[in-house]
Amino acid sequence: MADDLVDAETAEDVLSWTSKLTRFLDLSYQKESSRDQVQAFVEKNFPAYAHSALLLLPTEILPSEPLYLLIKGFEMDSQFSSMEKGATRFPIKDEDALKEYSIGVAGTVGELCVALIVHHCEPDMDETRRSSLLEAACRMGIALQYVNIARDVVVDVRMGRVYLPTTWLTSEGLSSESVIKDPQGDAIEQLRRRLLDMAFGIYREARPTMDWIPDAGRGPMIAAVESYMEIGRVLLEKDGFFREEGKATVPPFRRLRTAIKALYEK
Repeated sequence: MADDLVDAETAEDVLSWTSKLTRFLDLSYQKESSRDQVQAFVEKNFPAYAHSALLLLPTEILPSEPLYLLIKGFEMDSQFSSMEKGATRFPIKDEDALKEYSIGVAGTVGELCVALIVHHCEPDMDETRRSSLLEAACRMGIALQYVNIARDVVVDVRMGRVYLPTTWLTSEGLSSESVIKDPQGDAIEQLRRRLLDMAFGIYREARPTMDWIPDAGRGPMIAAVESYMEIGRVLLEKDGFFREEGKATVPPFRRLRTAIKALYEK
């Protein structure tokens, strides 16, 4: 829902929606705010199709920080869409910006999903163990986002976006503008592999802790992770994938095998 709202034509429109979403979170997490205040704000400031999603958001269960960081991720994406008033067209300047963006748009989602699973399936989980699990879920989200960026270089260029860090491009004698003109070549493949190496490094670090997810939710979560990381494995192979609209895809049987293995692996 929020993704639809911020899919606006101008950076100003995006910032208007993210400002409203931030205010909604402020009201939702402030103890002094009443349910009626939150509902009145939502009904006044958001379209009708968004009301139920916002009002049913279980803020009493979900940690607030990932939701605020998700909004920051939307704001970073908006910087691609406009050069107005000095806005930066290519905001992923270095590895720190890449990590910040990936936490915002993906790490937060992993953390929120696992927080819900823990609340419903193992609410008495030791706090130290819970914190480590949520951190691992966030880290895994970063890894998946890195795979996503590596897969979609050509697709993103069609939208005028380059998520490979500018500092990396410079080291290969490239610029964001030159990648927009030609997103292919040995230098791009080198950077794609570099990003995938980082993704798999994070994956190997975070994956053991993901086994702490309560039994009822572990299988589907691990299957989703492994299915996405399989895209990364395929990208690292020379001739192991199909391309659809510029995206690398895993052959259907391989996807099925990966999912089944993850679901039944203990």
